[in-house]
Amino acid sequence: MARRFLLALAVLTTAALTAATTTSAHAKPAPKPRLSAQAVTVLDNGVQAVVALKLSKKATKTVKVAWATKDGTALAGSDYTKSSGTVTIKKGKRTGTITVPILDDTVYEATEAFTVTLASKQATGAGPVTVTITDNDPTPGPTAPSALAGTITAVQTSADPLHPARSVVTTFTMTVRLVPTATPGQWRDDGSGSWTIRGSGYETVTEDVCSYSAITEVSDTGTFLKGAGAPATKQGTLLLSGFDPAGATGAPLLAWAGTSAARRTAPNFCRTLAFDPGTWAFGQSAAGGYTGTPGTGRGVRFGVDVPGQLTVTGSLTPVA
Repeated sequence: MARRFLLALAVLTTAALTAATTTSAHAKPAPKPRLSAQAVTVLDNGVQAVVALKLSKKATKTVKVAWATKDGTALAGSDYTKSSGTVTIKKGKRTGTITVPILDDTVYEATEAFTVTLASKQATGAGPVTVTITDNDPTPGPTAPSALAGTITAVQTSADPLHPARSVVTTFTMTVRLVPTATPGQWRDDGSGSWTIRGSGYETVTEDVCSYSAITEVSDTGTFLKGAGAPATKQGTLLLSGFDPAGATGAPLLAWAGTSAARRTAPNFCRTLAFDPGTWAFGQSAAGGYTGTPGTGRGVRFGVDVPGQLTVTGSLTPVA
């Protein structure tokens, strides 16, 4: 009887040990905690970008996370400091931090970004984290074009003081290239512009005690002064003021003046003058309107029409 009992006990013990061994062999390891990190946005002001790491549950053993920065539109050395390292999250803890120095500058830049790559053997779900850098410098306004170029035609009509019903017409054509001066909103020809003038006008002439109206025939060409100053014969000055390429808040006004070689051909009541050499001074101004988009795409168009006096047409287009 005792022997049978001992034999049965031995069989039961062996079965129990076998079952325990089998269960232990097929037991699944505890799942690794998931690692997460939120995207970060920082100012371009020389501070640090702080990336916060978080585990889905407390670490049952030490978790190590390797990290390194990677260029995007933001570049290491100019926008941030290239960095790498390892964050250790101790047993029983859930969080850790990464810091990356951000470089400051005084030049406005568009929003840029780089990434921080993450890798861990003890945690899953470690993906790259985006760090966005926004500029803290003032946003610059639209820049002006480097020059304004084009052709402007002014047709001036004048009446004979002695015979108001009669009139003469002078056509003044300007081919110009304007560049900005040191005065805001002011532009002058760079010296490469030229003009032609065709037609005739009336001029009051006083000789001795006799005054009369003389026809001044004009057919001439000339150039523009590069800067300010009094033009000589066959020279002219040209000034655009009020040109605002950004806000279009000013009123563009183009003014020109100069002198041309001319001759008087009309007889007068005192004595007859024929082909009397002389000069003819011209000067006028016209208001224009803005065209194009703010900045380097902005220009000026002229469309002035004062019946019986002045017509001005043409445009100045921007040169990038």
